[in-house]
Amino acid sequence: AVVVVSWIAPQSGHPAIQLVAQITEPVMRPVRNIMPSMGGLDLSPIIVFLILNVITVVIDHMKVAAGLGSIGLGM
Repeated sequence: AVVVVSWIAPQSGHPAIQLVAQITEPVMRPVRNIMPSMGGLDLSPIIVFLILNVITVVIDHMKVAAGLGSIGLGM
């Protein structure tokens, strides 16, 4: 949500947008520090999304290896 709002209304002071930004900023900041924006384009949400997907896959495989679940639908 913050990514889309940053394109449409970058200086939005709406409380809901500020709340989402406060929640997501601690996760995005380390990625932004490592990988600066490219031509004004912030790729940190994409990188964070990919990292979270890799973590989900690793946990899913660990569950299967431990006999606690099956691979599929991310559950």
